[in-house]
Amino acid sequence: MQLKNHCILFITWLFSFSAFSQNKEAIKVTDLLKIKQIGNIVLNKDGTKAAFTVTTIEPDGESKTDYKNVNKIFMLYTDRSAPIRQLTASNLSSSQPAWGPDGKQLAFVRLADSKPQIFLLPSDVGEAMQLTHYKYGATNPKWSPDGKYILFQSGSSLTEILNDSFVNPAHSFPTWPLEKPGFDKYHTYKPFPKASPDGSMDEIRAYLEKDETDKKAVVVDKLNFQDESGVKGEWTFEEFYLIDVQKGGEPIPLNKGFSRFNSVDFTPDGRELIITGNIDTSRNPDRILESQILI
Repeated sequence: MQLKNHCILFITWLFSFSAFSQNKEAIKVTDLLKIKQIGNIVLNKDGTKAAFTVTTIEPDGESKTDYKNVNKIFMLYTDRSAPIRQLTASNLSSSQPAWGPDGKQLAFVRLADSKPQIFLLPSDVGEAMQLTHYKYGATNPKWSPDGKYILFQSGSSLTEILNDSFVNPAHSFPTWPLEKPGFDKYHTYKPFPKASPDGSMDEIRAYLEKDETDKKAVVVDKLNFQDESGVKGEWTFEEFYLIDVQKGGEPIPLNKGFSRFNSVDFTPDGRELIITGNIDTSRNPDRILESQILI
């Protein structure tokens, strides 16, 4: 008798589900725009508050068919003593939240003049204040244990590094082979010859490089040039910087040169930095498959 009742209940549920399915509208592609994703969850030091991002898909401008991802930062108290609160503006995408050591401020990243920059926001109430104004952008903020400094990273292309007196004061060149036809070492290349289609080999190369500058051609002279989204012919390197939270101003560079570094963080006492990467300057970075932990 009990088994029979279970069967009746199952059949009743099956028919109900079938009828329900027939009455529901079919899923459309645009229904996927309603999906919201949560990420970048970070707790403050004592675990009482959590900040996280919510990614939504919203119309891009006035177009009805173009869309973009927008990240907003929210905060909640882990004891559920207050409702979830949105911290950043709805029309400006924000990401990479990082709590200050005292839990009173939140650093995050937002675009400013088309470059990612670090902003500071009080966790209770107040407006976001732009901390960095670095020309190459600033990402991945990390607070020093005493809360006086923020560590961030910024990516620069090889061309930018060669021409930048702040990043490369000596205007030095990589010592590893460029692996470009006609060049044994990178420093044998004269970067600023007169451009002429009828001149010397260096002048012809300079003339052809105008196509790259004008975005008419992509010149590939690196080994790892392709990823899932496209072709990247330009070398890029990550530099790490410190910036004073109270004073702001010019950031302090922590690494220079043409070594490939991946990540950096403070030791618990704040006296040293732990960096992952490789400092072998004699080999082309694309030929180095291993990484070390450096202090």
